[in-house]
Amino acid sequence: MRLPIVLVASLLIVACGTLPTPTARQAVAPQALALEGETDLAPASTRAPMVRQALQREGTKANDALVFKTVQTGAIKTVRKDGVELAGALSFPDFDGKPVAAHHATVHVQTQGMFGMAKEVGRAETDATGHWAVALDKDLVGKQVDVVYELGNERWTIGNYRWAGPKLTLAAGATDTGAQALDPASQNGQAGLIHLIWNRALGEFERDHIDLGWWRAKIKTNWPASGNFYNFGAVNLTDAPWWDVNGHEIGHAMFFAAFDSASGAGEHYIDKCYAGSLAWSEGFGSFFSGVISLPRDDQDAKFEFMVPRRKPIRLENVPTDVCEGYTNEWRVCAAMWDVYDTHSDGSDHVAVDFKTIWDALAKHDGTKMNDVRDAFARVAGTQPAAGRPDLAAAFGQAGVSVTR
Repeated sequence: MRLPIVLVASLLIVACGTLPTPTARQAVAPQALALEGETDLAPASTRAPMVRQALQREGTKANDALVFKTVQTGAIKTVRKDGVELAGALSFPDFDGKPVAAHHATVHVQTQGMFGMAKEVGRAETDATGHWAVALDKDLVGKQVDVVYELGNERWTIGNYRWAGPKLTLAAGATDTGAQALDPASQNGQAGLIHLIWNRALGEFERDHIDLGWWRAKIKTNWPASGNFYNFGAVNLTDAPWWDVNGHEIGHAMFFAAFDSASGAGEHYIDKCYAGSLAWSEGFGSFFSGVISLPRDDQDAKFEFMVPRRKPIRLENVPTDVCEGYTNEWRVCAAMWDVYDTHSDGSDHVAVDFKTIWDALAKHDGTKMNDVRDAFARVAGTQPAAGRPDLAAAFGQAGVSVTR
């Protein structure tokens, strides 16, 4: 259930005595605060507390982070004698338990500093193959250095978690530290599934060459959280394997970072109608989740974990008992999907690429979108006049009537 802004503010006053002084990053909080408890999207997992306990058992506290072990899958060796460099690779288990390269992870090379605190002496980001390399100062030769991995970067973090790589005495030349992997038999290894969804989101923007100037703040990911929701610039997730739910919450983060759009608060049920602004926000989150994880030509695109009482949530074939119109989130998601997908059926014979949709919706003139009808008008404005009736027909097939 969503909490009204006034109630949330009251709770803060009771808990803290006074409201915190807003900072520059908190400036968007009134908008973001109107987000969700997502009780209908996917109930909080009963496994979350057990996962939290397992993480505590598997990790060791160090420098305010919980550090986990990795599995060494390749030998450490010197690959050349010139310069001073460390290199390596990182992977984690995917949804099928198969190793996948850890793209966009951060590698911290550290030594022991004053008072036993870690001192960073080098940093790198893994590439699409999971590999990394970092040049180091020659004065570090002969000293012990630690390689520490973070499933995060300048755009997102996942918990306050780190994974320990090799510890070694730094030698002159280039040293390959081999390959490390998150333990597939551990709970902490499932953090890679969340990182994978973040990578799908970023990958969609990168493939479409979408400008990311709007992504100014690092987004925190709390896992395992008490529920699935986005609030105060943080994504909260209960279950790492719930790819569709997690993509929906990340979609909210993208929505509020990039769009000028009205938001709403209150309970929301996927098969009922409510405020158009809230239905638009919820529907877009699900649409974004579909874009990054489902094939565009899927003849029966559907979600696996969303709303157990109604699953599978089908994007192509919305059940007839679902409330129709722009005030229903399921219909909103389906309408956006029909405009985007390449599967032609019924009165849906359009396929607008994601970049065109995104660029039409992103901030550009300060005008707010109040609901999905405003989004339709923006997307339709990018198309030739002769093609706009087909866009309206696709929306209508999903149960959302719009003006051509």
